[in-house]
Amino acid sequence: MKAGVKVPVSLTVKQERYATRSVGIARAVFNLMVATHRSARAQFHGLWPSPMELEKTFNEMKHEPEFGMEYATEVSKFVAQGACRDFRRAHENWRNPELRAAVPSFRKKNLQGTGSFLAASGVDRVKYDGHRRIGLPYLGSVKLNRELPEGIAYEVRIRKENGVWWASVNYWKPPVDAEEKTHLCGAVDVGITPLAVDSQLVHYENPKALYQMLRKLRRWQRALERRTVGSRGWHEAQRRVAAIHRRSIGLRENAHHEVSRLLVRKYAVLAIESLNVAGMDQLPHQAKAIRDAAIGGLLQKIRYKADWYGTVVVEADRFYPSSKLCSDCGAHNAALGREPYWTCSDCGVRHDRNENAALNLLTLAINAARDLPKLAPGPVGPDVTLPDGKALANGSNACGETGPGEGRTALSTLASPAVDGGAAPCGGSRAEVVINTQLQLAI
Repeated sequence: MKAGVKVPVSLTVKQERYATRSVGIARAVFNLMVATHRSARAQFHGLWPSPMELEKTFNEMKHEPEFGMEYATEVSKFVAQGACRDFRRAHENWRNPELRAAVPSFRKKNLQGTGSFLAASGVDRVKYDGHRRIGLPYLGSVKLNRELPEGIAYEVRIRKENGVWWASVNYWKPPVDAEEKTHLCGAVDVGITPLAVDSQLVHYENPKALYQMLRKLRRWQRALERRTVGSRGWHEAQRRVAAIHRRSIGLRENAHHEVSRLLVRKYAVLAIESLNVAGMDQLPHQAKAIRDAAIGGLLQKIRYKADWYGTVVVEADRFYPSSKLCSDCGAHNAALGREPYWTCSDCGVRHDRNENAALNLLTLAINAARDLPKLAPGPVGPDVTLPDGKALANGSNACGETGPGEGRTALSTLASPAVDGGAAPCGGSRAEVVINTQLQLAI
């Protein structure tokens, strides 16, 4: 199965100079695609060339001096390929009515140098030595701040965020040997305070990463506004603000990874909510707290890690009233607002809002488990066989789990029995996959 990991890198002066130049070239190629697309739409009244046609034309003309893009040949070919791929993805998202994405727009240059570029694509182009060095075209040997998880790396993207260079590595993850679960069915209710509550009534606290750093962040943002743009003091304030954001992101992501890993290793069938996170961000007086908790990111990690550890995820319907149903008698409290505690008018039981929601979601997990085959421990995920003799077989050691999985196998999403009257059978993820390394993974 595919997975991804994000690792800080230490670049030499020469490597950082090349990376900065590659970020600018990738931005220029992407903006060229956007400008050509906009011009064609205006000139031909809604008709425009496809992203693949634009990429083909660019590759044919980039060597011509009159085209003005000869600097794109001074870096690796993957830089332009990655920019073309980004434009194609943005174009597909714009054309997809379900995503409601905006038309591709220009990427702006900023003084912090934030941006990314595709450094390598293909198993034969990514040379990882098994320790803390990875070989990339033009960049050479890049030092990683920690080792990569077990697997076969096939794509690397270098990016700069908050003043730090990172390597986003996509790799083929070996199957995880599924463990014996301590509980068959479980559920989790996510929120702000606490971050999550499971059906065993265990509370997972919200680190409130932004609020921890808010006082220091305000002080340095005020200093940033008072200083002259581009001055030495301005750059120092920028560095301090970026470090604060980096710290808050690290606290939040660490809490999410710990909670999601504990839950998927604890339960064989796990019920979660299907929340409208974008709509929740618009709630007055709660938007900042909801974004600080980043519950959408937590649910995403639960979904892809469940596929790693053989846990079946049951998603309740978005309008399932998990907080308003009494977990003792089943009465529906339609008048419930945002109160953290409430008392059932029928049976008189006093409920903790989050614990009650987790117990109601547990009912969905139990109902769904009745329709599933017997859950037994065993290797989870596909066998990966490569033509050059390398193999990742079932039963291999588990990889680390930092970073979202990209292109994972389909995860079973079962509808709420209370809403749809039943549950779909669990889909397996034990198919054998043969990956042809002769195919170009770039474009």
